[in-house]
Parts: sequence; C-alpha cells; structure tokens
Amino acid sequence: MEEPRDKIERILESLLGQVTQGLLFFYCSRSLHAAFAREGIIKRSYLFYGAYLASTNEAILAVARTAIADSDSITIHYLLNYAENMPHLFSSDDHEIVRQSVKEQKGRLEGFAPLIDSIREQRDRVLAHLDRKHVNDPSALFAHPEGVDMTGVGRYLIAILDVVNFYAGFFNTEFDPRHLEAAIAGDIDILVRWMSQYGKPEEWIRPPIF
Repeated sequence: MEEPRDKIERILESLLGQVTQGLLFFYCSRSLHAAFAREGIIKRSYLFYGAYLASTNEAILAVARTAIADSDSITIHYLLNYAENMPHLFSSDDHEIVRQSVKEQKGRLEGFAPLIDSIREQRDRVLAHLDRKHVNDPSALFAHPEGVDMTGVGRYLIAILDVVNFYAGFFNTEFDPRHLEAAIAGDIDILVRWMSQYGKPEEWIRPPIF
C-alpha cells in the first residue's frame, strides 16, 4: 500500500508536470503571437499558424486539467485539500503554517473563477467535443478561443506554479519553467532569420496539399 508521503510526492510531481507543459504551450502561443505582429509575413505560413492554434488550445486544456475537478482528477484543489487535512505530511513541527497557507492560496485562486468558467465552456463546447451550437454558428469553430483571456491563462498557470512549488519545497523538488519563454522567443527569431536568408517568402510558404 502506498504511504501517504509517497502519494503526496506523486501528486506534486503530476501537477508540476502539468503546469510545466501548460506554461511551455502558453509561451509558444505568446511568442508566436508577438512574432505575427513583428514579422507580418509569417502569418502566411500554415506551419506557424498551426503551431499557434495548437499551443493556444493546449495551454487552455492544461488549465482545465489543473483547475476543473471531478472525483478522479488530480487538480490543484485536490492538492490543497490534502494539505489542509494532512498538514503533518509537509511540516512535522508547524501544522498551522500549512493550514494558513492553504487558506490564503484558496482565496487567491478564487479570483480566477471567471477565467475557469470560460475555460470550462471552451473545453466542453469546442476542445473536448463539437457542440451542436456550431451548426447554427459555424464561425465559432475558427475563432480565437471565445471568451478565454489568454493573459489570464498565463497568470493562472504562474499562480498554480507558485502554489505547487510551495508544497514541493517541503520535498526539495521545486521547478520553475519561466526561463523557457526567452528560449522559445529566441528559437522563433532564428527560424524567421533562416527563412529570410533562404529566399523570397513565396519560396517557403506554399499552399497546403490535402
């Protein structure tokens, strides 16, 4: 039988992995969005546009996986309830600091309720399955995620990272992926520079073949 302390480490590992993936995709989405504004010509590239859409959707789904609970989900709320009920697993000598931290963190996350509601709607109507409303409103299929504030997505993922790292600190397993954004932006700049050196845009932007 798995020991409670082993279980909490697995919960933390799962959430750290999920929030890291979420931030990776969010940074890809944000860096590509900035590149579209700066390097207008790459808007004509299906590869870049496809990567942008996929990254945006995956960032939204990462938030959904960490925020929207059901009975079998490992979410941030599952972690906080675990910490609240079993604070001795994190600190053997000061249970109150854990309980007080849980209270403050739950309050902070409550501020994201409107964002989570919009993400639940986007997930349930577009990303997880195709809602019948698209028969009457097909334009919604191709729009930027309707009602989802992508800046809020980034802020939420950072908030979750801070919470998870707080508890992971008791096990010396913190991880901070925020440095990835600069690396991703740099990679995009390199790709754009290579394309510019290769030749005219029409030589590397081709119509799709299906």
